[in-house]
Amino acid sequence: MKDEEKTKEQLIKEMQRMREKVAGLEEIKLKYNQVDKELKQTYKKLQKFIEGTAYIIMKVVETRDPYSIGRQQRVSKLATAIAREMKLPQDKIEGAKIASLVHDIGKVNLPTEIISKPSKLVEVEFNLIKKR
Repeated sequence: MKDEEKTKEQLIKEMQRMREKVAGLEEIKLKYNQVDKELKQTYKKLQKFIEGTAYIIMKVVETRDPYSIGRQQRVSKLATAIAREMKLPQDKIEGAKIASLVHDIGKVNLPTEIISKPSKLVEVEFNLIKKR
């Protein structure tokens, strides 16, 4: 009888320890869910910041080269459509969108006279553009 009672006591203690562990795991899960939610919110804010930065860069390029106004946006739409058609993951589609918005950033360092020159470029000018 004593052995049975001792076994019951041991089982009760073991059950209590298990309940405590489960409660601890539930607390960890709640913290994890909160951190996950905050991380997703931060990621969305970062995405908006990156898109805003890309848009500003695009506008700077357009001010330097008025002939290309709207071009980066058209390129971005095309790149995004191609990425979707290729069934790329959403993050890759977003990457293609952002990269295509800023692909002409090298124009910022070129002299305006070369960027908007209406006639054919001479070799030196063309080499400057290639280096961008």
